[in-house]
Amino acid sequence: FGPLDFKIHYRHILGPNQFEGRDRNLVQSLIKKTIPMTFDVFTGEAEWFVLTVFAAYLGPAEAATLVLISYIWSFVGIVPTNLASAFEYRISNLLSANNVVLAKRMASASMWMTTISSVLSCAILYLSSNFIVNGVTNDETLQDMLLEIIPYIVLCDPLIAPSTAVSYLNRALAMYKRSAKVELLMTIFVTVPAATISTYVMSYNIEGVTAAAYLGYATMGIVIFYVYYNADWDRAVVKNKKMSGDYDEEISITDTNSYEQER
Repeated sequence: FGPLDFKIHYRHILGPNQFEGRDRNLVQSLIKKTIPMTFDVFTGEAEWFVLTVFAAYLGPAEAATLVLISYIWSFVGIVPTNLASAFEYRISNLLSANNVVLAKRMASASMWMTTISSVLSCAILYLSSNFIVNGVTNDETLQDMLLEIIPYIVLCDPLIAPSTAVSYLNRALAMYKRSAKVELLMTIFVTVPAATISTYVMSYNIEGVTAAAYLGYATMGIVIFYVYYNADWDRAVVKNKKMSGDYDEEISITDTNSYEQER
């Protein structure tokens, strides 16, 4: 693989004929989807950073506890989150194939399976809480705080698991911009004010900050459910076809409606 081979390979990848027509439209649609999804992830990370600032006001032990809780919380969400993400890609493929009926069935299954997986993950966390806490820290103060917060996770995470599934479903329905806006607004107007009141006004402990986070997620779930149940599936078919590069201008909304009636 010499310089000449690299030059030929470079021209093949970035040549003027590579991103013309449908290829260029495909790349543009993927970029449009990537930007709001990146912003969505950034908002989630920034939210935890702000919550850590509130916890630091309560004390260094509280800040360290919240950081450890974020890792434990991530452990609980591994299976539900990845399961919801798998359903997202599957439903996107079904919509790009104009199979709306099966996509709706998969969407319903996504909510149930994500919730069940969350319940199982929380059960494992609860049964092995002492083992996990002893593994992440040797400090008795931190251990006591972690053991006090873990029941919040076990109780609340299965309740917000359906909203996690719906959040990914909205992405499959090409409503990722709306999901990103909802998460940002809920963080600004629900989570941060609730954490501010619990920390600076009510002088609650680290459990107050954790409760503020769950309050934000619960409120966000309600709004996300509203967005999902008012989704335009026919429009999602067209958008997914565009992103897959299989969109034909002759395909209309009438075609998708007639297909669903035949099913």
